[in-house]
Amino acid sequence: MTKPEQIDPLHNQDSEIFLREVDSIRQSGSLDDLSRIINALHYQKEHLNKKALTDLLADIKHEKMTEILIEAMKDEKNNAILADLTQICWESNLNFTEHLPFFANIFLNQQYLVALEAFSVIENTFLDQTVTDEIRDELVESIKNGLSGLSEHTKLLAVDLIHVIQE
Repeated sequence: MTKPEQIDPLHNQDSEIFLREVDSIRQSGSLDDLSRIINALHYQKEHLNKKALTDLLADIKHEKMTEILIEAMKDEKNNAILADLTQICWESNLNFTEHLPFFANIFLNQQYLVALEAFSVIENTFLDQTVTDEIRDELVESIKNGLSGLSEHTKLLAVDLIHVIQE
């Protein structure tokens, strides 16, 4: 008889087991744990457990974290958690300046909730980082060109975003 495959504690719906694993990773985890943590976002439906995962990821300040998050966002298998990943980006306060066109694309092409998270990444970048006039102009042009395809709610957000970029 074979032993049943063990469930990753990060996928466990028992909050006690799950939170014990999150604490263990927080204390002694490594970059090797990142794919497990991101993958667990697909499985955790409990709001507090999902928040523990997003907080854990947002707290990681490693130099490779920006690229790891962007790659995870580009992976189609993570479309269901794109809002979570985008939220982690703005909560992390990492520098996403070189990825602003990517977030503008997300803003223009995703549902409202994901667009709102992308808005926050762009806004925080403009508040906290130096952005060249060239990138500013590119973003404004991109958003203006995409206005016609947006819902009314997202159009209002786009007007605000253009204002943030041009300040």
